[in-house]
Amino acid sequence: TSPNAAFAPALLAQWAKADARRNVISPNVPNGSFMSRPGVFAWDRVDAASAMLADALPNDLRGRVADFGAGWGYLSLQVLARCPKVASLDLYEADARSLALADENLADAHLPVHCHWHDVARGVDERFDAIVCNPPFHALGRGDRPDIGRAFIAAAASALKPGGRLWLVANRHLPYEQALGEGFA
Repeated sequence: TSPNAAFAPALLAQWAKADARRNVISPNVPNGSFMSRPGVFAWDRVDAASAMLADALPNDLRGRVADFGAGWGYLSLQVLARCPKVASLDLYEADARSLALADENLADAHLPVHCHWHDVARGVDERFDAIVCNPPFHALGRGDRPDIGRAFIAAAASALKPGGRLWLVANRHLPYEQALGEGFA
């Protein structure tokens, strides 16, 4: 709106290039690489907490499984690689850019994969046999937001079938005990 403002096509092209999808080489994913882009969580690596959860996942998850806060799809890729009795996988992610990457990263899945652009903190209507989750605990700012993780825990408690299992990773300092006690035995 400034009278001196001018469209800068070269700057726009520079920004578009900086935001472009790219293949990230990683020995921590089943096929050795994944598609990502700057601006999504852990865009150029596997974050330590997700890697820790993946290492702890049992190989007996089965039936209908969900990944709450799926990001670019790392935990879902690990479920597919480790759990042969999973029948379908539902990914829930509030960030559309991350979800598009997850959809691409799981395109070769050997079972039905459903990507939902949805904020898990608002609840989920579907029911699952197992849920994996590395809930976010920051919003746009950098301060802790444990209320987001607690909302994910409540959504998981409501979305699990009787006898269903939640596999969750969280930083030690986050106050999730009460939410876990209210939602799970």
